Amino acid sequence: MGGCVTKVDPQDNDPHAHGELRKQHSVFKEIKTDFAKEGQLDYNQNPDYKALRAMLEDPIGQRYFGNFTKKQHTNENMFAWVDIHEYRDIPTKDYRRCCAVHIYQKYIKEGAVMALGFLTAKLKDPIIEALAKAKETKSASITVELFDAVFKLCFKEMVVQSFIRFKETPEYVQYTKDMNQSYNKVVVDDFDYMGLLGQGGFGRVVHVRKNSTGAHYAMKIQLKAELLREYKGDETHLDTEKNVFSACHHPFVVELAYAIQTEEHAILILGLVRAGDLEDAMMKDPERKLSPDRVYFYIAEIALALQHMHDLGLLYRDLKPCNVLLSENGHVQLTDMGLAAEVAPDKAAAHYDCVTDHEERRVTSVKAESKSPTQKQERGATKRHRDDYTDYSVEVLCKGVGDSKPDRRKSIVGTPGFMAPEMVNDKDKHRRDRQGYCTGVDYYALGVTMYQMLIGKLPEQIKLEKKLGKVQAKPVKGNFFCPPHWEIFYPESCTDLEISFMSELMIYNVAERLGCAVGAGQKGLREHPYYAGLDWDLLLVKGVKPPFIPQVKKWKLDSKPKYQSYQKMMKAFSEKDQIVQGGVDPWDEVPSARGEKCFENWDYISKHTFRLELGYSEEGNEKADALNQANEKAKADKDPSEAVVAATVATEVAEGKGSVS
Repeated sequence: MGGCVTKVDPQDNDPHAHGELRKQHSVFKEIKTDFAKEGQLDYNQNPDYKALRAMLEDPIGQRYFGNFTKKQHTNENMFAWVDIHEYRDIPTKDYRRCCAVHIYQKYIKEGAVMALGFLTAKLKDPIIEALAKAKETKSASITVELFDAVFKLCFKEMVVQSFIRFKETPEYVQYTKDMNQSYNKVVVDDFDYMGLLGQGGFGRVVHVRKNSTGAHYAMKIQLKAELLREYKGDETHLDTEKNVFSACHHPFVVELAYAIQTEEHAILILGLVRAGDLEDAMMKDPERKLSPDRVYFYIAEIALALQHMHDLGLLYRDLKPCNVLLSENGHVQLTDMGLAAEVAPDKAAAHYDCVTDHEERRVTSVKAESKSPTQKQERGATKRHRDDYTDYSVEVLCKGVGDSKPDRRKSIVGTPGFMAPEMVNDKDKHRRDRQGYCTGVDYYALGVTMYQMLIGKLPEQIKLEKKLGKVQAKPVKGNFFCPPHWEIFYPESCTDLEISFMSELMIYNVAERLGCAVGAGQKGLREHPYYAGLDWDLLLVKGVKPPFIPQVKKWKLDSKPKYQSYQKMMKAFSEKDQIVQGGVDPWDEVPSARGEKCFENWDYISKHTFRLELGYSEEGNEKADALNQANEKAKADKDPSEAVVAATVATEVAEGKGSVS
């Protein structure tokens, strides 16, 4: 029940037309009126500042004010404020650097698409200097405060040019009337129910359409009582999947738009992906595999998603082709965060670097093997370690005094065949005797996933045996996790670079594993010769053309809901499944009052739906084409850094974000 992701445009011809604003069936709630200072911007210093900020906090206010600024052609200040507001919340350094260049190119650079007319050289120069330094050194020193002065002035211009005028219009009167009758809490009646996408056990995934925006999503419905039974004794973690989704705002991770609930059900509303998963893609091939160029592209995007999670202190722990969804624009996204877990972010980033001794920490030596990724390897098999390797354990990082999160996890979870050796080796041990694991488990699974997509099956191992003076290769059956002196078999179809990359991802010794090796970390993966020539920054903003665009059926403009309400839909599903016994539907089970308290903090609205409520979406069907057209133009000008930014700006122009006409 991994869900389906990525927002889909509601109409074919105009992906930004969301139709007439429809009233939401929401309950009244007092609107937030006090706001913390953001950079140099103190909303409490001026009544109009506070009123506008409160308006932008609510989806209804966002829509009314967004429509007004579009009609008045004063929306460049709002777009800049929104972009910088999101920029300030970016937790990872690489993505922040890319977005900083994007903001400069779109609003600040001479001749920018949506140039801010009030900017002076005094404001521009520090920004230009910081970006130039980052471009030259690929430094991660771009700060959250880089655009604070621009951020403050944009909001001031919004108040002076737009908000004061808006208060004199009939639309403002209607806005206040609507706000007196509703608030920004999303409920099940705010959606149209288009049909069932999938189900299993006590989970159902439904295709829905948001009433107020026309955006399509996948609604994942879970029975609260079943979640409480599953997490009995550990109820504080029943919202782990929701929390991970909400933390991971990234191009290649599922976007969580809303989390809502009914008396019986806990619900996640994710963006909708319509091209299936990578396992589906493999099954369409007679040999159950994908072409090398597609594998190359997908593995790179998955690696960026994993690295983003690791930077946030999160382990994925369940990477496999069926948990990677393929969007209609050809890019991939990770889904199903049910097995994700937290680790200390600093330790996840440092991976297996040495730490000081601790009296409760056991450290064992690791014998390293020298290897070169470009070295010619024997066709048919690659050794993961020398035959004389005798100590297979890795250094154990210890939870220090005062740490709030563990440095290593010890739970044995995942899918057999994709689980790393350090996890499987702990399977039969008591928890206190387990060494635990960190980010290396995700990179090992990345290697297995690549192998399966490229070759069409899980990795096979062989054991070399000497008989009568000859070396014979004997296939190993049963448990995939064998001693490290055994070998992984690679067929003749694999290139040397593919073999090198996969074998280093699946290396037994986690301290030497690609992606988390001591001293190299994530950088080692990006710099592997297999990906020589790939512009990772351009890939991060979907600026690299996908090798394959799936064919999906277009939406009908007048598509009608299949079910008239949430309640009627759930009843129809249960009747079809014949699970109603004696007039009792298991899906109607209500948790106890004590159990209900576990869902007090379940409700959630993503700040990134802010853009959609303003009247324009983050994704569009033209995105890939617009990115690549801009990329080609930038490359023609021989400025690679321009390619990243020009591609993103061109995409937003195509989506309607950059249009001021």
